[in-house]
Amino acid sequence: MNKSNLHIFLINSPIILCIALGFIQANNDILPNCRIIMSRRQFIPLFLQRRIIFSFHSQFTEILFTFFRHLFSYFILSYASKSFKIKPFVFYCSQNSNLVKSFINHPQCVGIRYLEEGQLSFKKNVSSYDPSSHYLIPPIPHSANNLIPLYDKKADLFLCSHPNSFPLIQMRYKYIVNIANLDSSWYKPIATKNTSIILLPSRARLSYSDWLLLPAFIHTLFKTNYSVKFHPSFCYSYRLTQRIKARFKQLSTPTKQVTFLSNECILELEMLAHTLHIKGPQSSLETYASLFGSKYERIVIPGWIFRQDRDAI
Repeated sequence: MNKSNLHIFLINSPIILCIALGFIQANNDILPNCRIIMSRRQFIPLFLQRRIIFSFHSQFTEILFTFFRHLFSYFILSYASKSFKIKPFVFYCSQNSNLVKSFINHPQCVGIRYLEEGQLSFKKNVSSYDPSSHYLIPPIPHSANNLIPLYDKKADLFLCSHPNSFPLIQMRYKYIVNIANLDSSWYKPIATKNTSIILLPSRARLSYSDWLLLPAFIHTLFKTNYSVKFHPSFCYSYRLTQRIKARFKQLSTPTKQVTFLSNECILELEMLAHTLHIKGPQSSLETYASLFGSKYERIVIPGWIFRQDRDAI
């Protein structure tokens, strides 16, 4: 692949950030040509902040992109190329979506690479994949009821943290990133050893009223101090976040204090530094906890909203 190609990463979760960093660290010759698109407000190392070309930090921006995605993608790619003449680029993302399609279908897209993200990357009930064939993994339902293939047949590489990721992808198409070997200079652990943590689900999983009832239920699950980690999707819900925090603070006592882990806390990396005790809903963190020596206890969240595009796969 041409060394002058741009390498554009769509970062939308902490684990994708870790996988991307591991790949860049092992292939540092691509760093000058790296460009970052952030789809959520989250921690990112300083040396990559200078390479951010666009950030979807509000739902309003995402709504605009939905209606004007071809125009948006053109300006983003022009900015990345520092020219109205768009340079050839390799696109890195977790799975296909309307946002992703506007980039991977661009004539200057010369490569597609998928990064491990969440439970979907470990699912076994999807069909096999061979980039040399025209066979696609079956489409998954999205919120707009549009059927979008999970991966594009033009993909040539799947970046993951463990051989069990992308279980039906042939090993010759996988690139294993050892997260434990990441340069630790850019991330300092926030949690302490044996910290008890409750991981909150995605904002869309509960109704507004159920979110306000949830802190009282969670408080009964712990006998001593514990920390609350909000899902990254709460970056769009400042008011609800503050109301949930207020409920937890009302429940906090000297013998059972409630603290909050910041958005900069990456639990996957915290588990490499300390043994953590995490409670939470079904999550890929359960897999990483078993791999990294921490404990994850899956709990049933009252009011859980079933999502066909995730739970049925």
